[in-house]
Amino acid sequence: MVVLSRLPLDTAFVAMLRNNLGKDVYYGDSDDPHSGVPPEDATLPYAVVYSITGGAFYAPSLTGAQNDAEFLFQVTCVGGTSAQAAWLDDKVRDIILGRTATGAFTTPLTPAGMTVNERESQTGTSGTTRTRGRTRTRRGRRRRRG
Repeated sequence: MVVLSRLPLDTAFVAMLRNNLGKDVYYGDSDDPHSGVPPEDATLPYAVVYSITGGAFYAPSLTGAQNDAEFLFQVTCVGGTSAQAAWLDDKVRDIILGRTATGAFTTPLTPAGMTVNERESQTGTSGTTRTRGRTRTRRGRRRRRG
């Protein structure tokens, strides 16, 4: 069984936010300049993307190749005020979930070797501006829904 690698999706997801948000986006615990640990003097507001362990893998049969996967992300928005963090959270959600009149996503998410065909938000009820997103990806064939 071929298991889909998460790295191309992580890279594309973070790049999508960095290229469209207009604010700093930090990524998990990576070692790049925009790592998941913002500097003490980070400019507010900013977002931090975490890859969440879990998700799911789907194959057409028990012996088939790995074709579908579901990966989870958490985007935490930080602001100087709750209104600033909420404003940034709205922008992040619009980038991830925004659609055109024809139903296409307004912001493309194109990881190498994968096709992203679903995105959804799962916002917590704790009052925080933390959004978990679920992204389903597919390698190879496309499945039609009847």
